[in-house]
Amino acid sequence: MKHSKFNFGTKTVFRYLIATVLLLSILEGCRKEDDSQVNVTPNEKNSADAYRIIAPASYKGLYVDNFDDVIGDSAEENSLLRWCVRYNFNALSLYDTKALLLTKSSYGKLAAFIKKARTKYRIKSVAAIRSLGIQFTGSTTTYNKSRKDTLERFNVFNLENEWWNNGTSCDFSCYQSHLITMNNAAHSANPKIKSEEFMGWFLNPAGNELAQATALVQNSDRIMMHEYWASPNFEYNESRLAFIGTAAKNLNKVMDVIIIFSAEPDYMYNYFDKSAQNKTFDDAYASIVSQHNSSLVANKDFIRIIGYQLFDQSWVRRARP
Repeated sequence: MKHSKFNFGTKTVFRYLIATVLLLSILEGCRKEDDSQVNVTPNEKNSADAYRIIAPASYKGLYVDNFDDVIGDSAEENSLLRWCVRYNFNALSLYDTKALLLTKSSYGKLAAFIKKARTKYRIKSVAAIRSLGIQFTGSTTTYNKSRKDTLERFNVFNLENEWWNNGTSCDFSCYQSHLITMNNAAHSANPKIKSEEFMGWFLNPAGNELAQATALVQNSDRIMMHEYWASPNFEYNESRLAFIGTAAKNLNKVMDVIIIFSAEPDYMYNYFDKSAQNKTFDDAYASIVSQHNSSLVANKDFIRIIGYQLFDQSWVRRARP
């Protein structure tokens, strides 16, 4: 019989296999030690996400103001949704839903819009924007439970209540109560709903930045942070992000953050306007990505910027028809 040149004999092969197993065990131990140095779970460590920012954006959202003028008008609905497809938006946040959610006879047209947006126009998430916790446990949840088809339901709850501007009427302690109620309502739903909030500044009271950041991180799935400037300016966000990153690190959590650009005339209208600077929404986000990656924000490994949100459809669609 002709032997292969790799036929070493039984004992030699056995010794070779033992040595290989030992080597692989040592290498695996080293790999686990490297992972343990990062204060996140191993499945969240990703070399492609070294700076904890998603590029290109995985989330592209639009605030829909005057929704009560759009809903039920097929031409207006389709015009809005076609515009969203043109600019690759995949998320809508709806204002002006109070009357719709308090009137059960309006449920049908709201359900039809949400399902159409998801099934025909590539919208992945539709958020109900409310200002009080009881509005989520009350009329918003009542509407969702009325829809057997989950494609007709809100799949995001968004709390918008500017505690930093509210003075004595609702300081952060008051706001936190609404936040907890909203988050509990979202997470007790079946299927579970994502919870998020709009944030401006850590104020009312001042000097409690980390405590306020901790409450936000602990009681929501993601944070929408405003970038209200004439052009993308990551430095504007750095101090707030540092507190959120520190809070997330303390809670052993990676916190998703969405950057809000405003197309209002005082902010980025001229930046986006096709007859002016003619910058795209993705241009704005790319600038944030570049600035983020070169920044020295504390604990930014515990923040994951996933995309951007535009305020709001009335101004944005004028700037970029």
